[in-house]
Amino acid sequence: MVTATQSLTDDMIELFAAEIGADVRLVNPGEEQEIELQKKLGKP
Repeated sequence: MVTATQSLTDDMIELFAAEIGADVRLVNPGEEQEIELQKKLGKP
């Protein structure tokens, strides 16, 4: 069990997502910023 303020590893996130039937896409902070920039510029 984890608390609300505890960090989770990528493996823990993927395991939890599988248990609840959710799809997740893990990205690093730099990639996340790139995705947001592409959305603002209207690029696919």
